[in-house]
Amino acid sequence: MQFQFGGTNETVEVHEDWIAGARACIAAAPGLPVYARVDGVIHDGRFLLMELEVFEPLMFLARDPLAPSRFARAIARRLG
Repeated sequence: MQFQFGGTNETVEVHEDWIAGARACIAAAPGLPVYARVDGVIHDGRFLLMELEVFEPLMFLARDPLAPSRFARAIARRLG
């Protein structure tokens, strides 16, 4: 997020097929990341990948009060 250039974030409703498109992008990665942010656009009704971030300094964990604990559990599971 580039707040210094006017970037913003907001919660929006998304279509299930957009989510499926983003999941397909993650599945195509060399390994399943603990965290990923999938940036894309919808063109002719299809999700098109713009960027797949697997490291994000601003992870938006404050958007959901349960997100930090979910993320910590995911890391713990990955570390085994």
